[in-house]
Amino acid sequence: MSDIGCTYTVECWLRDSKDITEPQVTAACATLNAANIVWNADKGSVLMDVAVSPSKVLTKLENTLRQPVLIRGISNQESAVAILYDDISTMESPTISTVHGLCRLFTLAESKEVVVDVNVNGVAPNVPFDLSIMHTGDISRGTCSTGSPWIRLAELTSSCHGTIQTIFSMNGRLDEWIGRALTLIPKDTKPSTSISLLGIIARSAGVGQGNKTVCSCSGKTLWEEQQENAYSFEARTPVTKPSNNCRRHCCGKC
Repeated sequence: MSDIGCTYTVECWLRDSKDITEPQVTAACATLNAANIVWNADKGSVLMDVAVSPSKVLTKLENTLRQPVLIRGISNQESAVAILYDDISTMESPTISTVHGLCRLFTLAESKEVVVDVNVNGVAPNVPFDLSIMHTGDISRGTCSTGSPWIRLAELTSSCHGTIQTIFSMNGRLDEWIGRALTLIPKDTKPSTSISLLGIIARSAGVGQGNKTVCSCSGKTLWEEQQENAYSFEARTPVTKPSNNCRRHCCGKC
């Protein structure tokens, strides 16, 4: 079960650890071929080295331990996340925005490559999309204000269920990507094809750096943010949230 050419460290939090034992955690991590597993029952956190995508780690732990899990740190290097919303410039009424997924990005100590982990749902099935980093981070008017593509990361095709779940790596400097818009735009631009998605690439916590339990921008606990934003997308449907130019939601940096 290897998605990446080398291993990295990931830190996860469990919402309720009082009934979870170390053997249960170890068994769940073993299904990911994890190494160097460290379980902290007081914090409800587990550290491990894996070679699979963060999304697979999250899904496997949630399904095995039967409770919500947060990824609180990825790699000891640079890491970032972009929450992907409807492109308001293509919407008839820009008052509602839907969270369709997220993209996690991180660098590996063993290479100069950036790992890109994409999880999206609720788009049209069997449609090819361009995943790109745009010149600016201005999403006030959707893709109309982000500028042209700065780096084209990949062409991704949605499944027959309207999902995109993939991971890949490429050369780049993640610190130069942070603050720019990330877009997922259908290659066929006919209105009936599919919606476009976009979000801001925001710096996220590395391993051992994510100690906050309350989001500083919304005032909600991270568990409330997780449920509202459907951060574990494999088993949940897209959610709608109020949207305007400042989009009051978790910044993704907590």
